[in-house]
Amino acid sequence: MPLLLNLSSRGNAITIKSEKSMTEDYKTGLDFKSTNLDIFLAIITTVGLPFLCMKLFEMTGALLPILVYYLVFCVGLVKWRKGSLDYCRPQGIVSLIFIALLLLQLILFYVSTKIIIPVKNFSLAGFFTTILIWCPANAFSEQLLWIYIYDAFAKRFEEKRLKIIFSGMGIIFYFAFIGLIHAFFWGEFMMGFQHTDPYWQLFIGIHFSITIGYLMIYRKTKSMYPVAILHLIGDIGCVLGAGYSILPYLLK
Repeated sequence: MPLLLNLSSRGNAITIKSEKSMTEDYKTGLDFKSTNLDIFLAIITTVGLPFLCMKLFEMTGALLPILVYYLVFCVGLVKWRKGSLDYCRPQGIVSLIFIALLLLQLILFYVSTKIIIPVKNFSLAGFFTTILIWCPANAFSEQLLWIYIYDAFAKRFEEKRLKIIFSGMGIIFYFAFIGLIHAFFWGEFMMGFQHTDPYWQLFIGIHFSITIGYLMIYRKTKSMYPVAILHLIGDIGCVLGAGYSILPYLLK
């Protein structure tokens, strides 16, 4: 096994560490230990960010709130508090959980074609811009913040009873934020859906299952890549079904 020299700043002492031990020192977002500050930030983000994005959209269009959402909160806040975005090589991506979630995502695509409302004025340039830029940006950003909000509660305490209670609170805030950001921001300009039975109920139910699955597959693979791939498939499916373009909504 290769050995690495580590020069200490104290007395120029030289220690020898194995490559394996150097790897084990690496910390990921799964090693994150929440504090009261994280719970405070999670609550403020859940309650305040959807309304901030909505107000910015009303004043400037979607571009500025999208940048604030992705860069400041999804990337900046998570990197600051967790120390890692966890876009690393996944461990065991080909698992029953991932396959099940992938099948659900494909079923969701079929269900969405039954209720999605096609855009009236199709733009080829806008359509491809949305597919190639917005879909990946959204899919690789959003869950960083969603999972941080959950972890802020779930990783606050080690004692079993408190861990169960705060994990439950984390689930509540996790879904509360997802619901609020879609209701008050994304819902203002994204593609629409008809509430046609039973497809609308299936659409909501499958979305709920996949969203829970994001937490499971992240912990299973220790990587955000599988989560982003699943979300990307969903975003592309909706854009394809509606022929949607985000360009008209970016600036007012």
